[in-house]
Amino acid sequence: MKFTRNHYQNQQKKINGQKFTVLGFESNGQIKISTKGKTQTVSSDLLLYSDYRYADTVHSSQGKTAEYCIYAAGSGNSLTVGRESFYVAASRAKQEFTVYTASSKALGVSVTKSRAQENALPLVSSKTRTHKSVGNLRELEFKLLLSAKYLVEQQGKDNSHNRLERVYQSSDGTEIRRTKNSLTITQGDRELEFDGNNATVRNTFSAPQMESQIKARTNEMEQHIQIKQSKTQEWSISR
Repeated sequence: MKFTRNHYQNQQKKINGQKFTVLGFESNGQIKISTKGKTQTVSSDLLLYSDYRYADTVHSSQGKTAEYCIYAAGSGNSLTVGRESFYVAASRAKQEFTVYTASSKALGVSVTKSRAQENALPLVSSKTRTHKSVGNLRELEFKLLLSAKYLVEQQGKDNSHNRLERVYQSSDGTEIRRTKNSLTITQGDRELEFDGNNATVRNTFSAPQMESQIKARTNEMEQHIQIKQSKTQEWSISR
């Protein structure tokens, strides 16, 4: 494990990032640890500022060495990957250095670029845009799920070949299929699938296509509700 902030206790100094191993527990509640080749006992409060040390960022690993290192470079073209960060990562290993990346070509281009003079604003801005777009997509999926559930339950028909499946067919070629553990919306080669907990399993619709689906399915749902209400009123009057 590692400490995550500087701390002084019993004239013993713990540095942010300093690694340690938990050896056991004393009868008085103290925790026995091993750090920097020494065995110590510390209070449980101290470990409130600690974390697992199975991985480090490149920045926090500066000055450290290990026999074997694995570098997770992601897509290879991240704004956090550059000549300086790759050098730090590669020079931590004494025996073997292994790289995992989705694109060795993109990584090869990234490590030739210096990012020493860059600030974090472009990275923060891109992350913010990504989070917003993902949030908007989830919102669209949920809106479509609500209308699709209503249509397949209220206007769908049982599948003659599979009694556990209910199917709704729309005039624009959209098909909604519902089983106990899934709900699937398809139109042509596009598909949106939810599991039994309403979590998205797969979505090949674009955002504009999703908006078009929501508009069409919501209109169909509202028309069905109006017809249903009209029939209820007629029945009441006839009574």
